Amino acid sequence: MKESSGLRTQRPNTSFRLVHWILRGALLLLILALVAGLGLVIGGNSNDPPAPTFSEAALESAHQSAVGLSKTAAVLAGDGRGDGYQVAAEALALQAEALRPPSSPPPPEPGASASATTSAATAPTAPASEDEFLAGLTDSYNANLTAAGEAEAGTARLLASVGTGQWLQAREIAGLLELDLPAPPRTGTTDGNDDGKPPVAGPNCDSGQTPLPESGLSDTRAAVFAEHRAAYAYEVEAARAEDPAPFLTLSGQHAAAALSGGAVLMAGCIAAPDPAAAFALHPDFVDDPEGFLRSMEQELVATYADLVGLTEGPARRWAVDQLVEAAQRADDGLRAADPPAGLGPFPGMEADPQSPANAG
Repeated sequence: MKESSGLRTQRPNTSFRLVHWILRGALLLLILALVAGLGLVIGGNSNDPPAPTFSEAALESAHQSAVGLSKTAAVLAGDGRGDGYQVAAEALALQAEALRPPSSPPPPEPGASASATTSAATAPTAPASEDEFLAGLTDSYNANLTAAGEAEAGTARLLASVGTGQWLQAREIAGLLELDLPAPPRTGTTDGNDDGKPPVAGPNCDSGQTPLPESGLSDTRAAVFAEHRAAYAYEVEAARAEDPAPFLTLSGQHAAAALSGGAVLMAGCIAAPDPAAAFALHPDFVDDPEGFLRSMEQELVATYADLVGLTEGPARRWAVDQLVEAAQRADDGLRAADPPAGLGPFPGMEADPQSPANAG
């Protein structure tokens, strides 16, 4: 009798376990179904392209602007507005190709020359206007130089070079239109401070605290030293020239660049180099002072183009501003040479848009 009663008490427990496992299995299946459904939704969104970075967006904008400006310049050249527009069209076409993002389709004929590319471009929907072209060129170089202050190193270097080249083109077009030449564009910081006030070393430097790291300040210091050397070279030539005024003006420009660069160094708690009483100048200076000074200015253009990619923050913005000023002096010197020339569409960089140097 006791065994039969034991069997009766175990049957309800067995049934309960069976029901429990069935419910548990159903719940697990439901959870798996929900997870699978969620995975499908996530997988569908993972194919969406990521949002472009600041550098990618700036590069695309600069590319589109250069393409449109090249087309407009080609139309103006076709209307007989002067050879300057044909030169601008070809230079802008080269810049557009150098700025073309990797995701953008290549031009229809990769082997075509810049002139062939511009002549094959379709005309704008509205009649081309010289004033509108100059305004568009101004907007483009301002946007490129501003973006160079924040973009990634390689992109910043390219944007700064292209923006500087477009500014030189704008000066050329303004001369053709007999307009006042545009002043050198500014990124907003040439003295190390965003508010335009001269910086001081401040208590952080005096107290021995480690300043926030900023890349490229050693390279900035080298550029400041080069500016002191350039100022001295023009002083020496001023002492030898019949008319010293132009050389003294250029010497003052280089001294001002060294002063503003020194302020950037001070803001980073880096000692600025003092101007030496004298600098050793290359023997070419004695034999051909004008040629030496032209070469010196071109070397400074390359120095600042490189410095843009090596620095960040106020130091980079100073480098961008100095690239523009150095390019103006170098371009003016080359155009006054015999035979006349110019810096081309990529000041401080290789002229070939496909060159690895242009990738930063």
